[in-house]
Amino acid sequence: MIRSALLLVFLSTLCVDCKPPSIDQFYYPEGNCLTVRDLVADVDDSKLTASSSWDSNHGPERARIDTVQEGDLRGSWNALHDDTSQWIQVDLDQDKIIYGVQTRGRNSDTWYYWVSAFRLLFSDDGIDWIEYSDINDNEDFAANYDKDTKVTNSWFLNGKPPIKARFVRFRTMKWNGHICMRLAVIGCDL
Repeated sequence: MIRSALLLVFLSTLCVDCKPPSIDQFYYPEGNCLTVRDLVADVDDSKLTASSSWDSNHGPERARIDTVQEGDLRGSWNALHDDTSQWIQVDLDQDKIIYGVQTRGRNSDTWYYWVSAFRLLFSDDGIDWIEYSDINDNEDFAANYDKDTKVTNSWFLNGKPPIKARFVRFRTMKWNGHICMRLAVIGCDL
């Protein structure tokens, strides 16, 4: 919140007629996908990055929506710290049309961990980010209530246009037990 306010103050000193950054710059009303898919499934492991990871067996590359535990490789991305500064992001390599996202908790027979609320941020360059609000202008998106169910958040189905962006960041806000997440970004190529 403070960072956003400082950015607005900084931008207002650049010119009188400038508009503050807004999610509106990412809306892409011309977007029309014939077939949507999980865009995260297409990216290399190195394109999934995070603020922290418990260890190499819990890294961001374990965050794909259908990841399962395989030996020492855990069934989700697990943050090292449990706080609201934790995030995971995907670099889609180029701008894509994005209709929504899906999330799941950790795949495990032992641990019942999931993220129950998150914020979404979008970027063209991975440096400057714009935070998105849901259809009711709530800052937090509702996520999981268990570890297995796929929960979908789609602003497009709620009447807003799709988003055009290269980078998508999930910032965790609430969780059950420990920050663990699997995710999908639903969309298509431009």
